[in-house]
Amino acid sequence: MQLMATVNPPGAARVNETFAAYDSKAYEQLTAREFERVTIDGATMLRGGFMAAAGDRAGAPSRDPNHSEFRVRVHDSIATLVYFNRAADQQRVTRVFVREEGTWKQRHTQATRVLGTGR
Repeated sequence: MQLMATVNPPGAARVNETFAAYDSKAYEQLTAREFERVTIDGATMLRGGFMAAAGDRAGAPSRDPNHSEFRVRVHDSIATLVYFNRAADQQRVTRVFVREEGTWKQRHTQATRVLGTGR
């Protein structure tokens, strides 16, 4: 397994940017066909449902993320990105990227609320 010095696997920054911009068309291009998301309450969203939610501006505006403590690992055609998001209820976020059609695409994301960190 290789530990990368960079803070993001290819495409990771673009995933966050397109989500913050409610750009579901661009976000869809950055996600694998079998994408799934697990929210902090344990609910699961598959790709189609998440794409609809990602482009929905009816809810609260997206908050500017405050990401830190990045850890990236790459093994062949799989990469994991784990980071802390202080802007969203003190969450630890895990993203799994896979090589699909020659590019890195997000396959899975999970957010876990972190309690009692004092951050």
